[in-house]
Amino acid sequence: MKKVLNGFLLGLGFSIAFASFMTIWAITAQPRIEAMFEESYSKVKSDFDSSFIDSMGLKIDKTVIQDQSVLINYKVNNIGSGLASLYSVRFTLKASNGQFMGNCDHQIPEAFTNNNFIFLSVRCSDLQLPANEFDVAIASVIKNRQQF
Repeated sequence: MKKVLNGFLLGLGFSIAFASFMTIWAITAQPRIEAMFEESYSKVKSDFDSSFIDSMGLKIDKTVIQDQSVLINYKVNNIGSGLASLYSVRFTLKASNGQFMGNCDHQIPEAFTNNNFIFLSVRCSDLQLPANEFDVAIASVIKNRQQF
């Protein structure tokens, strides 16, 4: 009987020690490991996004005021493989006095071509000021929401 009691107490002690260790690990170490992983993932993702955006070579070729709207002709590098379709171009329009006129988004289509550049145009007509006050368009790249 003494051997059974000693075995029971040994198992109980081991279980309490193991449960205590796991509780302490869950409270202290696990969140730190998770934070380190999130930080590393964010850095890799940020580096990928930056190099991808640079490789797009987004350039505004010409802007024209036409029929109370602003027509923007631009080009992007043909990076192929459909990656560009995950992104859109956002044009921020400003008036000659620097006042914000509105944003105009344009999704980059998948293009199957051997050309180095893809030439695109977008008409911005939902403006907060008259189109004849337009002065400059600032282009930026935004990531489309992915739907699964």
